[in-house]
Amino acid sequence: MVMRDRIPQLPDSIVHNILSLLPPKDAARTSILSKACHHLYSTSPFLAFEVGFKNPDYIITPNEYKKKLDLVDKCVQHHLLQNPNVHAFKMSISFPYTKSLATCLHNWVTIALARNIHELNLEVTSTTQFYILPKSVPIANTLKVVSLSYCKLQNNCLGKLPQLQKLSLHRVYIEEDNHFFENLDFHCPSIEDFKLSLCQGLNMLHLGSTLLRLKNVHLDAAFDLKSIVIKAPNIHRFSFCGRGFSSIQHNLSACTVLQTLELREALITDQTFQKLMTQLPSLEVLGLHSCSILNGIKISSQKLSRLVVHQCLGLSVTELDTPNLLSIHYAGYKMPFVFMNTPHLRNVDIEFWLQSLQLSNLDKLKNFLLQSSHSKDFKLVMFYHHNSKPIFIQKKLSDNLAPLYHLKDFNPIVYITSRTNADFTQYLCEVQSDSHIRALM
Repeated sequence: MVMRDRIPQLPDSIVHNILSLLPPKDAARTSILSKACHHLYSTSPFLAFEVGFKNPDYIITPNEYKKKLDLVDKCVQHHLLQNPNVHAFKMSISFPYTKSLATCLHNWVTIALARNIHELNLEVTSTTQFYILPKSVPIANTLKVVSLSYCKLQNNCLGKLPQLQKLSLHRVYIEEDNHFFENLDFHCPSIEDFKLSLCQGLNMLHLGSTLLRLKNVHLDAAFDLKSIVIKAPNIHRFSFCGRGFSSIQHNLSACTVLQTLELREALITDQTFQKLMTQLPSLEVLGLHSCSILNGIKISSQKLSRLVVHQCLGLSVTELDTPNLLSIHYAGYKMPFVFMNTPHLRNVDIEFWLQSLQLSNLDKLKNFLLQSSHSKDFKLVMFYHHNSKPIFIQKKLSDNLAPLYHLKDFNPIVYITSRTNADFTQYLCEVQSDSHIRALM
C-alpha cells in the first residue's frame, strides 16, 4: 500500500504554523522532501535561523569564520528578500563577536524591518561583548512582538513602537542615559506584556498610568534595579524574581485590579508584605517561593482562590482569613499555619516535616482543614525511610492521628493532600525520585 504525503494538502497557513513550532534546523530539512514542501518552507511567514558551532571550544581560524559568516549572510538575506510573506524574523546566533558579525546583524534587522515584520526575536550569544541594536529600529511601526537577548540598548536605540504588544528583554545591557523605559507609555502605548530578565544598567522602572493596555509584567533579577513603581491601572499579573540579590522597593498601589501576584526569592519583609496585600483588593492568586526573610504574616482576602507557599524557610507563623480559598499548596520544613478560615478548600497539597510540629498543632491543623465542605477527600500520608527502605502510611484526615506522632524520630515527611491515590503516587515518585515507591503504593 502506497502512503500519500497529505501534509501539502493542508492549507498553507496550517503548514506554516506547524513549521514555526519546529526547531529551525528541522523546519529547514523539510524543504528537501518535495517541491511542494520546498515551496511551503520558502513561503513561510515565520523565518527562524539558529546558527553556531557544534563544538564551542573549537578555535576557528579567521578564514573559516569569514566563510561561515558569508554563507549564513547569503542564506538569511536570500530568504528575507525573496519571501513575500515574511512577518516574523528570529535569529539565534552564537558567534565570536566581530565588526563583520555586527554588520551582518545590522543588515538583517534593517531588511526585516523594511519588510514590515510583526515580530523580531534576536539572541546574539557572544563571549566578548553585547550586540548593539541598529538605529533602524525607531522606524519599526509594524512591530507587535520584540524579544531581545544578549543585546545592548543605547540611548534612542528603540524609538516609538505604536503597535508593540509584547516586549521581552533577557540579559540585555541598558545604558544609564537610555530614557526609553522612563517614557514607555510614549514609546509603546499599546504594550500588553512586558518581561525583563537578568538585565543590567536599569536602576528604576516606572510604568505610568497611561499604559492602559498593560496586563502582564514579569521581572526577573534585573541586577541594578532598586525601585519599581507601577501605576498602570489594568495590570492583571505581576511576577517578580529577586534571586536573593537585594531588597527592591515595590509600589503597586495603583494596581487595584491585580489578580495574580508571584514573588520568587524576594527579600521582602513582613511589614512590606502586609502593606502590599492591603493594596491588592482584587487578588485571586498568590505565590510565594523562597522568600527567605518572611517570618510571620497574615493573609486576609475575600477574593483569594489559590495560594502557593514554597520553601519560605523562615516562615513560622501564618494566618489565613480567606473564606473563598479553593486551592492551597504548601511545601516547607515547618508548618506555619496557626489559623485558617478556609471553609471552601477543594485542592490541598501541604508538605512538612513531622519533627517541626507539636501534636497539638497537628490536631489544630487537622481541625482547620476538616471545616472544609470537601474534607472527605483529604488524606494524610506519612513517608520515611527505615533500613534504607521507603515506608509510607496513609490515613484519612478525619482519623485519629495521635499514634502517628510517635514516628517522629524517623523524621518522616507529612503530606496532606486531596489528590487521588494514582495522582499522588505519581507526584511522590517525582519529588522523591524513588523507584520503589510506585510498587509499594
